Amino acid sequence: MSTTPPIPRPVQPPPVRAPRLLRWVSAAVVLVAMAVTACLGYAIGRIEHPATMADPLWLRGYLNRPLDSSLPGASFWVTAYYVPDDARGLEALAMRAPHLDQIFPQSYGFQADGTVAGVDPTEVFGATSGKKVILTFTNITDYKFSAATARAILTSPDVRQRALAGIVAKVRSLGAAGAQLDFEDVAGELRPQLTAFVKDLAAQLKPLGASVSLAVPAKIRDDPKSDWTGAFDYAALAQVADYLMIMTYDEHYRGGDPGPVASLPWTEQVLRYAISVAPTGKILLGVPAYGYDWAGAKLGTSYGIKDLDKRLSDLQAKVTYDKKMGEQVAAYTAGDVQHVVWFPDQQSLQAKLALANKYNLKGVALWRLGFEPDGYWDIFAGANGGA
Repeated sequence: MSTTPPIPRPVQPPPVRAPRLLRWVSAAVVLVAMAVTACLGYAIGRIEHPATMADPLWLRGYLNRPLDSSLPGASFWVTAYYVPDDARGLEALAMRAPHLDQIFPQSYGFQADGTVAGVDPTEVFGATSGKKVILTFTNITDYKFSAATARAILTSPDVRQRALAGIVAKVRSLGAAGAQLDFEDVAGELRPQLTAFVKDLAAQLKPLGASVSLAVPAKIRDDPKSDWTGAFDYAALAQVADYLMIMTYDEHYRGGDPGPVASLPWTEQVLRYAISVAPTGKILLGVPAYGYDWAGAKLGTSYGIKDLDKRLSDLQAKVTYDKKMGEQVAAYTAGDVQHVVWFPDQQSLQAKLALANKYNLKGVALWRLGFEPDGYWDIFAGANGGA
């Protein structure tokens, strides 16, 4: 009996695989293409526009290639605060840095032992040169201003030294133009210690060519016993610091009765006191870019001006300008609750700039980038000579 041999099955060739070297080359080409894209972003980027995805500010910061390389002006200053992790603030920073003389990134607080806490504001150095950047150090611990942290820094020798060293190290390592202290809720009894701390900080920073400034609470008279303003001796601080940024806002605040954020009469009172004890060339006027919506008594909610404009428009609320107070005011009812709203606008800004000019101040400081309407920048441009 004969047998038929089996029909052989076709042999399947092994799958074709790219040589390992070719895969590595392909990956390298992709990486090079990405790098070239970023470099092209530098080439086509313009300082009047925000950085693109191919031209990120963090990368510019690390490579020391800021969008804006201009220097602070020599006369009237327009300055502003930047709060990290705010997309609108970052966009405003990228667009407006050439129009600003100093920028204050509010990036740092302290641990209870005086160690500086916070994330370096690399994106700020991508938007502008270090010659405009003033690093801001607050007594914020665990996400809030801490009276205990301020006391420890000002009274404990070890904590004090650690805080001073940390500030100087940050300014030096990042190549910033200086440091600003924004200490709040400081006990009035610590007045001498605060002045001494600023004096010692200046002694360490000035040899580096760096400045020292303070954000100080607004006041119309000196009350050394006040636990809000008493620690801030304008006259003594002006002798040891380069600049005082007066926080001329929150005349009325979220936990108080409705009223202007910073009325013209109150603002002028604050300035008249300030210039009576400190040189006008060291004073900057704080300019708010926000307002409050009070729902009933003492239940205020803060909004940037951009958000308030839209909110009140959607509600079809009637808004009027109070010429005496220098702010917009509105009232509406929602859910049987009466709301009162106060906020500044372009007219308010023009009036504040007129006060700054009247008293020959160094400039103004905007709180904060990203809150302001676009119209503010046309006014600012006129204030500092069209920069």
